[in-house]
Amino acid sequence: MKKLSILLIGALAVLSVSAQRRSNVVLNVAGNANLQVSIDGTSYSLNGTASTNGRSTAMINDLSSGQHTLQLSRMGLYNRNRTDDVTTTFNLRNRYDMRINVNADGSIELIETLRLRNAGGNQVRISDVEFNRLMQNVRFQRPGEPRAIAVGNAFTNRSNYYTSAQVAQLLSLVSSEGARLQLAKQSYAYVVDPVNFGRVETLFTSSSNRDDLDLYVSNYNSSDITDANVYNGANYPTMTEATFNTLYQSIRRQYPSSIQYNSIAEAFNNPTNFFTTAQAIQLIQLQSSEASRLTLAKMAYRGIVDTYNYNQVYALFSSQSSKNELAAYVSAYQPGTVYPNPVMHSAMSDYDFNQMVQNVRSRFLPFEKMTTLTDIFNNRNNYFTSAQAKQLIELVSAEDNRLRLAKLSYGNIVDRSNFRTIYDLLNSQSSRNELDVYIAAYRD
Repeated sequence: MKKLSILLIGALAVLSVSAQRRSNVVLNVAGNANLQVSIDGTSYSLNGTASTNGRSTAMINDLSSGQHTLQLSRMGLYNRNRTDDVTTTFNLRNRYDMRINVNADGSIELIETLRLRNAGGNQVRISDVEFNRLMQNVRFQRPGEPRAIAVGNAFTNRSNYYTSAQVAQLLSLVSSEGARLQLAKQSYAYVVDPVNFGRVETLFTSSSNRDDLDLYVSNYNSSDITDANVYNGANYPTMTEATFNTLYQSIRRQYPSSIQYNSIAEAFNNPTNFFTTAQAIQLIQLQSSEASRLTLAKMAYRGIVDTYNYNQVYALFSSQSSKNELAAYVSAYQPGTVYPNPVMHSAMSDYDFNQMVQNVRSRFLPFEKMTTLTDIFNNRNNYFTSAQAKQLIELVSAEDNRLRLAKLSYGNIVDRSNFRTIYDLLNSQSSRNELDVYIAAYRD
């Protein structure tokens, strides 16, 4: 009996896990002529499955975590006698899926991938009733950005999975190819028949977009998926219209311009705030200074949920150099960029720090000092000890300004275990409590 070679890819370990936990197994076979497949004695037919490039694929989603036995038998052409057998074992781990490639040369590849976290359970596609309701809800949204956000929300509901055909139907309701591309990539983690995903590529008229999506799918690894890759994800919801209007009106009434600037910067720097491009534009254009607008536009980009529309921000600038600088910033920015943990950096030298202190002290008016300090703490290349930050913050006297600067400074502190010393600058318990809440929610 001919032995087929076995090639194992990925770290496979035996775990004793409850049978209620399921993993998905994709069986990908180079040709299915006279081939029978069984796992743990249960046969799985390749008949009627999709076939591309001479390969047939079957999705198996009823296997629990633990050890399983795979047997392949190739039958003779004119009788039912087996001509080739191979038996091997593989292990399914909790929160991991398996792709089994049966190659033309007879070798087998077992490829283990980490499942999208919190996905859990079987990946069963959304029911027709639920999907039709979803389609109606998306159609109800205004064309353009609102529809794109609705589709993005659908793809980040981690209890829902879709066929490629359903994904194509949803994406067809989004007119922007840029939004379609971003959403198509996002949807791939939730597709139950990835072998059919090629039909989604037909939605793109641009060959570069088709190539981009094809490259993404080819390199896809579920362990690479993070919340930062998600378009308006469940953990990163866009600010509601009512909440935004309240924020906007509050900032619009502030005076002088420096106080207004600080409030906008605080809104963009708040790690729990996410905005549409249109919302960001409304806030940024409250500032008349082009330099202030440019700084705020860079700050805002982290929390933008429709980055494909961000080129609209360029209209806020009269200077081509400002447009070029923002374009360079956006081009270099990576979605989900995490700024270096300041704990891993050295604080500013005493000489540079003293120069900075003198610069702030030279500002005569209080709002000028506040603006200068805001720019200092917004610069991600500046790192301070808690003592240095405290010395800077106490150069302003108003408690609300000190609270704002304390929040801004936290991302640049190298000795956060000593940050409590800054609380001495805050007289009211409510300010200290607010700073506590901010720090508890802060993420680098």
